Amino acid sequence: MRAYWVAIGTIAASLSQTVCASAPVEKYHVSPARISSSALKSAIGILTLNSGSKGGSELQCYVLKAKKLVPSGLLKSRQITPVSSYSSPEMRVESEMTNWRFPLTRRGSFKGKALMEIVVDPVNDGRVWVKLAWLDEHFDVDVLLFPKGPVKHLVSPMDPKKQTLVMAALLTRLDLFFLDKNPVAAYRAAKAGGAAKLVRGGEEYRALSCSGAFVEISARSSDGKWKSIGWIPLRDPQGRLSVWLKGSGGS
Repeated sequence: MRAYWVAIGTIAASLSQTVCASAPVEKYHVSPARISSSALKSAIGILTLNSGSKGGSELQCYVLKAKKLVPSGLLKSRQITPVSSYSSPEMRVESEMTNWRFPLTRRGSFKGKALMEIVVDPVNDGRVWVKLAWLDEHFDVDVLLFPKGPVKHLVSPMDPKKQTLVMAALLTRLDLFFLDKNPVAAYRAAKAGGAAKLVRGGEEYRALSCSGAFVEISARSSDGKWKSIGWIPLRDPQGRLSVWLKGSGGS
């Protein structure tokens, strides 16, 4: 699988407004208050699908019945609601599955093929099973997993054929405010002396590592380097996922 975001810049002042207008942004298609609590409690990761050059526009879905994997049909893009997407502002969500993001709730396998259960209707907690290998044929795929135990970094399965886990890119960009309106209250500082202040719309925050139920957060320092500023919980007191992906990968 390939990286699925490309940085966009300007080449001349006269073009800056045009480029800025079409620069990709994270767009949310469901308000956090409408997302099913059960979906957020069950979420173990985030799946991102990008049509890209492969042109995927629908999902082959399955249900598990009596230990059998039964096809349940194709879901068209207009029948699917991502929590968010990363694309140009003028692009309609129905037109193309460009970096659509879904809660990932379960992982499994059937006859040696990797399966994932994802939420395609976040308001009503509508879930379907999909095959990772099928997705990789039709989309650029990224799977971010939130591990249960301590690991060095957030992990991502990058090779669906070998079913191996490899380390995800460092500095994954996170939205700390979409699902948790007040992340400062739950903040746990890495060092003594109090917690760093998290500001909505201010600094950009990125993930450095995971340890159990916490993710280490970094911010850009005055010298331009990304440095750890502490840890925040992945879930709220009710067990609901409280962080979300945002924008492009780290660089």
